[in-house]
Order: sequence, then C-alpha cells, then structure tokens
Amino acid sequence: MPRLCAPLLFLLAAGLAAAAPDPFAEVVAAPVKTSIYIGSVTLIASPFRREGDRFLATYQAKVFPFFFADESGRLIIIVPPADLARIAARRPIAFAGKAIRTDGAVRSVQGTAVPTSSTGGKLAVKIHVTRRITLSFNTTYTLPYSH
Repeated sequence: MPRLCAPLLFLLAAGLAAAAPDPFAEVVAAPVKTSIYIGSVTLIASPFRREGDRFLATYQAKVFPFFFADESGRLIIIVPPADLARIAARRPIAFAGKAIRTDGAVRSVQGTAVPTSSTGGKLAVKIHVTRRITLSFNTTYTLPYSH
C-alpha cells in the first residue's frame, strides 16, 4: 500500500499544480482617451488573452468629432516569457506588436508596462497611424487571475 500511495500523491500534486490559474492568461487594459489637434480618440480593447508569447484582443477607436474616422480591429502584442518573468518581479518591460484594422491595414504598436503591484500597473502605448501621426495613450492594466 505505501508504494502505491507515493505515486498517487505525486500525480495528485502535479494535477493541482497544473490546475493553478495562469496569472498572465488575461490582461485587462482600461479604456483610454487621448487628444488630437481638434478632437479626441478613445480606445477600448477587449481583455487580452495570452496565446504563447502573444496577447490578442479586439479594439474600437472612436474619433470625436470625426465619427467617419472610427475604426476597429485586432491587437497583437508580443511578450516573451522572459518579459513575463520581469513583470512578475515587478520590473518594467517594453513591448511591440501591431493593430490590424478590419480592412487589413496594419499599424505598428509600441509600449511599456510598469507594474505597480502584483495585480496590475501602468501602460504607455504608441500607435503609429501614419509616418507622421502617432497616437500616445497612458492607461492602466490589471491581471484578473493573479490572486
């Protein structure tokens, strides 16, 4: 009986460890607004879901008063495992990615994440709309599964 008990306990412990939630499975960025020459742009993203070293979300950008310039699409941000370890250690990281509009146009995205606690921090994001136009956003993020 004791011989059977040790492997069974090992399998049970391994199963419990595998069932522990991934603190980086989802990242929630707060909606954010930035000023443009004679208006503003509000950016709203769905929760970012992690797939390997990529975080994926959808977004909507509302341009006031130029509603005809509103857009939506997908965001893809690359964050390698070493950078996730830095975030877990409460150290800032730089990241890059792209925004892909629903019509296929691609915009580059760059930013930094600065943890302020084990459950969230600050984001500074730049979206390069054209060679001459870059939108800068400052917002916060939370890690809902980090508890």
